[in-house]
Amino acid sequence: MFLQKKGPTLLLAAALPLFLAACEGDDGATGPAGGTGPAGAQGATGNDGANSLVVQTELAAGSAQCRNGGVQIDSGLDLNGNGNLDAGEITDTSVVCNASTDKAFVRVATFPVCTLIDADCNDATETAAEIVSATPDGRTLIYTDSPTEQLGFVDISDPANPVGIEAIALGGEPTSVAVAGNRAFVGVVDPANTFDAPAGFLAVVDTTTRTISATVDVGGQPDSLAVSPDGNWLAIVIENERDEDENDGDIGATPQLPAGFVWVIDISGGGVGTPVAVTLTGLAATAPSDPEPEYVDINDDNIAVVTLQENNHIVLIDLQTQTITNDFNAGSVNLTQIDATEEDPAIISQTEMQMAVPREADGVAWINNELFATADEGDYLGGSRGFTIYNTNGDVVYTSGNELDHLAARYGHYPDGRSGNKGNEPENAEYGHYDGDDILVIASERSSLLFVYDVSDPVRPVLKQTLPTALGPEGVLAIPARN
Repeated sequence: MFLQKKGPTLLLAAALPLFLAACEGDDGATGPAGGTGPAGAQGATGNDGANSLVVQTELAAGSAQCRNGGVQIDSGLDLNGNGNLDAGEITDTSVVCNASTDKAFVRVATFPVCTLIDADCNDATETAAEIVSATPDGRTLIYTDSPTEQLGFVDISDPANPVGIEAIALGGEPTSVAVAGNRAFVGVVDPANTFDAPAGFLAVVDTTTRTISATVDVGGQPDSLAVSPDGNWLAIVIENERDEDENDGDIGATPQLPAGFVWVIDISGGGVGTPVAVTLTGLAATAPSDPEPEYVDINDDNIAVVTLQENNHIVLIDLQTQTITNDFNAGSVNLTQIDATEEDPAIISQTEMQMAVPREADGVAWINNELFATADEGDYLGGSRGFTIYNTNGDVVYTSGNELDHLAARYGHYPDGRSGNKGNEPENAEYGHYDGDDILVIASERSSLLFVYDVSDPVRPVLKQTLPTALGPEGVLAIPARN
């Protein structure tokens, strides 16, 4: 039997005895009853039966069984007579969860970006929305469309009825976008880009006229970029990604230069200052000569956190001084009760383990000026299927373990075809402060889910919701000003 309280509804499932009676046919007349025989001798006194024990355990808020806390009730027989209900003696477990009065996110609309090509999407042109930003008023979304090499604009003045405005050509493949004032900064991979000679540029787009006002050569292949909360600084990750077909992508054995780095640009006062390069070589234990920075986010102190995914490393950069303030290995995790085997047809059997798996973080988001969260997707050697919260010293404050894989399976979204790789593959992280609540959202690319956590107590994140998305979420944007 189990009980689970979810909101105002109490769900109850119980196993009950089922009694069956068989009815036989008529075999003829019944003879007279026989007499009662003499009473038999009294039998020996039987042994006392085992005591039945019940144990109630309080569940804290954020537990896997009850996100708002509750009580777990275990029962069974004290078979060894020690007066305790040992783990092997538990025969029945039920859970009663505390009622939830939490506010929740509700999907209000989905905008198919193909409608900017054809109103009915009756066109074979490949298109996608990857990374999204918004104008300061939160009423216009701006997204990168890599297949069409365009930047798209969507009016969400009425969130329930998004309206496509237009998409503008960029002259290359956009990888990321961030907005400051009336300017959108877009990282663009040049069509001439190769693994050996990476090339790209920064496009500055006027969001009012939706035209390119300036371009800046960035001397490599850009990936993520971010604008500081005060609007004064721009950080651009130049990944210079590796060729995964060369030596099976083993950068540990054979580094693939040129190395990646980070540009820091002063964009205060409406200008675009001279880019300053922050080198990242010599930091990571894995391929120190070939850093591949992946994602960047900036806090209120103008400190940028940069993930070096394949190198399993994290770097903190002071944008005002263009210096590294700290760097550290992202670490590894021991995963238990996961599905690490792919079957056809699919079988989800979360009974296996993987030891010392490098986290290899992808997306990263500051929670406050001292803490940030990483989505540990993995690539080169690892991928821990979850997310991690660090402080600026590099200490792990929280790690989610196997929880995201288990949630994906619970809701029917687990990608068994990725079991032998990285499971649900968390892609990105985003933070927003909503009406007094610190909210962290983890986007799971392979399971097409968003995991919403309350991180008001970052040592013990509380799962609030699991939300289905369109296929393969990549970028996530919180707009708390619009609730």
